Amino acid sequence: MKRTSPGGAGPGAGAEETKSFESMMERLEVLVEKLEGGNLSLEDSIKSFEEGMGLVKQCSTVLQEAEQRIQKLTRDAEGKPAVEGSTRSRKTEDDADGELPF
Repeated sequence: MKRTSPGGAGPGAGAEETKSFESMMERLEVLVEKLEGGNLSLEDSIKSFEEGMGLVKQCSTVLQEAEQRIQKLTRDAEGKPAVEGSTRSRKTEDDADGELPF
């Protein structure tokens, strides 16, 4: 994936270049720091907030796609979640005997 500079992308630039999840998170951190500093004008605050919300949506999409890929990879031959099933049954057995797991 191509990385774009955190401050150089204007509206619409995201459609032309794909940002990595990590670069989007870095940009979000910068925006949050700027907003928390309280030194921005109202207009700059709104622009930063809009950019941040767009990045949050993009990051959420990337995470959902990653989760779907992981779920696909962890299914057994019958299509059931292989990892989750074994973890859940172990927790249920631990809880059933009335003892704490620690």
